[in-house]
Amino acid sequence: MRVVTLLTTILGAIASSNSVALDANGVFKKVSPSIYVVVGKDAAGQVATQGSGVVIGRNVVVTNCHVISSATSISVLQGDKQSSASRKNTDIERDLCTLTVDQVVPAPPVAVSTSAQLEHGQAVYAVGAPLGLELTISDGIVSGLRKATGGFIIQTTAAISPGSSGGGLFDNNGKLVGLTTYQIVKGQNLNFAVPAEWIQQIDLRESLEGKIRERRKAYDKKISAIWGSEKPEDKDRIIQFSQHHLTDDPNYVPALSNLGMTLYGKEKKDAIPILARLIEQPVNSVADIWHIGTGAFVLSLVYRDSGKDELAKHAAAKAASYFPEEIVLGNYWGYLRTKDHYREAVPIFKVATELFPKSPAAWAYLAGSYMNIEDTENALIGFRKATQLKPDYEWAWLGYMVTLRKLERKQEIEQVVSYLYDNQRAILNNVLKAFGKN
Repeated sequence: MRVVTLLTTILGAIASSNSVALDANGVFKKVSPSIYVVVGKDAAGQVATQGSGVVIGRNVVVTNCHVISSATSISVLQGDKQSSASRKNTDIERDLCTLTVDQVVPAPPVAVSTSAQLEHGQAVYAVGAPLGLELTISDGIVSGLRKATGGFIIQTTAAISPGSSGGGLFDNNGKLVGLTTYQIVKGQNLNFAVPAEWIQQIDLRESLEGKIRERRKAYDKKISAIWGSEKPEDKDRIIQFSQHHLTDDPNYVPALSNLGMTLYGKEKKDAIPILARLIEQPVNSVADIWHIGTGAFVLSLVYRDSGKDELAKHAAAKAASYFPEEIVLGNYWGYLRTKDHYREAVPIFKVATELFPKSPAAWAYLAGSYMNIEDTENALIGFRKATQLKPDYEWAWLGYMVTLRKLERKQEIEQVVSYLYDNQRAILNNVLKAFGKN
C-alpha cells in the first residue's frame, strides 16, 4: 500500500512538471468563447463606441470604461449571440468597468492569474475583436512590468488595435493576466494591459472612494477645458485648481503633473518640489505612467539647469524606466513644435544629449531644433551623430541630407548616397522620394 501511494505521488509530480504550455491556437480555443464584442450606442441607436470584453462571472463581463463612456445603451455580442447589458461597477481611474448581461451568457468565466506571476520575456496572447471584426489573437512577450498599486501594468509586444480595448491578455495556460488597453503616443503604438487582479478590486474601490472619484472627475473636467491654452490667466487657473484639489487629495497624479508642468512654464524652480513628489507616486493607471515618466524627464532638465547633475541623472533614469527615452523626447519635441518654441527647444535637447548621450533621438531632435532656427552647421553635427548611433534612423538621414543640401556640400551628399546605396537602400529610396526624385 505504501508503495502504491508513493508511486501515485511520484507519477502525479511527473505529470505536473510535464504539463505542456498551450500554443496560440490552444489558448484561442480555450478562451475565445469567453471574449465578447462590446457595443455602445447613442440616443439615436447608432453605434458610438466598440471594444471587447471578457466573461469573469455568471452574466458578468469586464471591459475598459472608455469603451462605454459615451454610450446610452450597451450590448454584448459574439457571432449570432447578442444581449443587452448595463453598467455594474465602475473604476474610471483604472479604466475598468463591469457589465451585467441581461441574458444568460453561455460562456465559462475565464481563469484568472496575477501580473505578479509574470516575467520579462514571457509569452502572452491578446484576444479581442479589433475594429469589431471576428475574434483574433496576437502573440507577443511581456516587454515591461510597471510597478503599480496592487499589481503591475503590463507592457507587451502583442498587438492591440482599436476595438481590442477591453480584451484579454492571457498567459500560455490560458489564464487572464491583464485587460488590454490600446494606447498611441506620438504615432508609436504602446501596448498595455492593466493587471487582472485589479478586476477583483473594482467593487471595493467604488464603494470606498466614491466621493474622491467625484471630486477627481470634477477637477479633470475643469482642467480639460483650459489645458493647452497659452493665456496667462488660464495657466493661473490651472495652478489654482490643482493646488486646491491637492489639499484634500495630495497624491492625485494628474493634478501633480498639471501643476508641476504649468509651474515649469512659469518659474522652473517652483516646479521642483511638485515634480519631485510626482515621480515618487505609485501608479494607478496607464495614464499615470505617462504623467510620471514625462514629469521625471522635465525634472531632470530643471536639475541639470540648476547644476544638480546627480539629481538630474536620477530623474532621467526614472523617466527612462517608465518609457524609452525616445518616446519621452518625441513627446516633448512634438509639444515644442506645436507651440513654435524652437529656440526654447535647443537648450532643452542640448541637456537631453548630456543626459542620454547615446540616444539617437536626443541628437536628432537637437539637430531638428537647430534647423528650425537656421543654424545649419550645428544641425549637421546633430544629424550626423544620430545616424552614427542608429544607422537605420530614416528621419535623421533625411534631416542630414536636407542640411547638406542647404550647405551645398555636394561631395558629402555623394558620400552619403553611396553609403546608403550599399547599406540602407530602402532608406535611400525614401529619402530620394522626399526630395522629389525617382
